[in-house]
Amino acid sequence: MPTRTRTHWKPRSDGQFDCRVGWKINGRGKREQHRFRVGTELKEAKRRDLLLRQMWDSIEQSRRSDPLWDDDTLTLAKLVAGGTTHVHIPRIPEEEVVAYSQRVLRLRHVFPMLAILPELEYGAAFGVQLLSTLNQAYQQADHSTDSQREARATAFGQRLSEPLDVPCDAGPTLHEAMRDFMRWLENEYSHPESGVTPWGRTQIGQVESLIAHHADLPLAQIQHEQTEAMIRYWRQRPFKKGSKLRVTRKSASHYISALRNFFKWLHSSPAYNWRKPADFHEIKTRVVTLDSEQRRQVNSDQVFTLDELVLLYRYGAPLDRLLILLGLNCGFGSAESASLLVAEIFLRTPHPDRHRVLLDFESTEADSFIKRVRRKNRVYGEFLLFNHTLQGIEWALRRRKKQAAFGCEARLLLNGHGEPYDKPTRSGNANRQIPNRFARLLQRITDDEHPLTRLPFKMLRKTGGDLVKRFSNGEIAGVFLCHGQPVATDDLSDAYTQRPFGKVFAALRAVERHLQPMFDAAGPRPFLPQQTAAM
Repeated sequence: MPTRTRTHWKPRSDGQFDCRVGWKINGRGKREQHRFRVGTELKEAKRRDLLLRQMWDSIEQSRRSDPLWDDDTLTLAKLVAGGTTHVHIPRIPEEEVVAYSQRVLRLRHVFPMLAILPELEYGAAFGVQLLSTLNQAYQQADHSTDSQREARATAFGQRLSEPLDVPCDAGPTLHEAMRDFMRWLENEYSHPESGVTPWGRTQIGQVESLIAHHADLPLAQIQHEQTEAMIRYWRQRPFKKGSKLRVTRKSASHYISALRNFFKWLHSSPAYNWRKPADFHEIKTRVVTLDSEQRRQVNSDQVFTLDELVLLYRYGAPLDRLLILLGLNCGFGSAESASLLVAEIFLRTPHPDRHRVLLDFESTEADSFIKRVRRKNRVYGEFLLFNHTLQGIEWALRRRKKQAAFGCEARLLLNGHGEPYDKPTRSGNANRQIPNRFARLLQRITDDEHPLTRLPFKMLRKTGGDLVKRFSNGEIAGVFLCHGQPVATDDLSDAYTQRPFGKVFAALRAVERHLQPMFDAAGPRPFLPQQTAAM
């Protein structure tokens, strides 16, 4: 067997998963398998392991006798193990430009599942067409005469300066263009302080999946029929790689959006002589709904019951309890909880008299609120705080004042290292400290053999919305969840009327009464300082 097939997954003592894939020559000149560290999250570790095995399969196919990781391929594999799948290959000092370009192309051909790119300096200077031209110009052994070399150089210069009519089986390919698009996304969604944004990395990951699912056709062959077929492929919900389960409707919709965005970029890119079909916007994009998915409403398997909330609150440490409360009281997911600012919290601050009349809600000096714009869709929301949420925020403020850079514009919640909970990881992936923390809470409860549905952290937001709907209606639940269009049949509702936050506050008071058994489970002082050891 070329590699050890992984059947059991158990993290190391440092929390990292690892895998052995492929062979290399060690310092003693002997063959051994390389051990890669593939992260602390099991799902992501399995994805990286699969990609490493695909890379090794490509090496075996391209080098059938004694396949080994060399310096270039092992460096790439280590980057993949760290979570990177779009790589700028560094140019070796004193390396000729032609040799460097050929090396980039060779790695692209061996590993089509990766986005292998030249350094930004050379990518901007050459582009995909130049790299392809270099490959064609220098792929043969150099036994040419001086006159042949001169003629080839002249033809090479002409090709760079003038667009050529190429046959349908030549020229840039779909995968090459998609990798160039990934580089554009990397630049477009680059943040000056944190690098590529989480949304940018999400889009790059979607394009990586498109490369894995679609054949690498020459762009000249991709016309209306092929474009429609690629979109239809996702509309009909293909199977997940290595599974008999079909991709979700939401995922299929995202991949269709990624395809359409790619084609729009390709149409406008000066590096490619490709244009959208005239009826591109008429191509159907509606995703097929499976028979098992006909019921659109939230079912009992997607929200926590009151008994389960009692267990979660009783077992939770102070930070766990605050995160649970923000999910139920304000409809916050990980992103909203991590980005909450001190300035967005109004403790014991009633609305002005005029606002009380407009809201039809009589707030008093005993009432506290969170008022903020949801970052994802720029929709404004207001939330009347439960008494326990107020206690949790006061606990968090005391804790936050002991950390650096406290002020109105400071994040309310920072981790033990004084960093935001949404700061990307070193490899640029989304931060999962909050979901992982919640998963550990679930594990503590199930380890004590309590019955509990193991739902992810984001289902607290859905549970909060479900409770608000139970004590009001669908429109008020939509306002609570900061949906862009809470009235599904009226897209102008927000343009002509104000959102009925007073009704949201009334529903939240009813929800607070309903959750009293949960509050009782934590005792009269749920945020005692000595309980912070689990932080």
